[in-house]
Amino acid sequence: MENKVYKYMRVTKRLSDTPKKKSKKRKEEQRYSVDETPQCSSDENESLASIDESGQYVPRFIYRTVKYSQKKKQERDEDSTIAAQLTLQHIKKYYQIPIDLEQNHKFGPHSGMDYNSRLIRAFNLDLLEPKTSEDRNRIPIICISCGNSGHTKRKCPNAF
Repeated sequence: MENKVYKYMRVTKRLSDTPKKKSKKRKEEQRYSVDETPQCSSDENESLASIDESGQYVPRFIYRTVKYSQKKKQERDEDSTIAAQLTLQHIKKYYQIPIDLEQNHKFGPHSGMDYNSRLIRAFNLDLLEPKTSEDRNRIPIICISCGNSGHTKRKCPNAF
């Protein structure tokens, strides 16, 4: 093949006279020594461990991502109840609760939610005003998912 460059061709590399070929065999020899046996990667070990006693595959990596467990469902409900109580205490301490929360369409009176859920939703959407004339930045932030102060729901390690 001749080294011709046409006007429409874009040259990014110079062509060398001696082409270099790499063999796959040499790479494999370098990867493993003769005395060493290849080990399974962590992903392969995890997939082997995620096979159930009945032979069914259980996607445990999804369980870790979603924080799902079949046996601890009740504990998670208790955690969300505690988080809601902590969030309500925070709201009542730092924010004015409007008198017309039950009737004003801004807060969703016909949404089918109870009073506490509507109050947390209004807090989450920044519809509540602070009690004092302080700047909103001085009020400590609280997570509505776990109830801890210092981070929001978007940065919560327990929220999904």
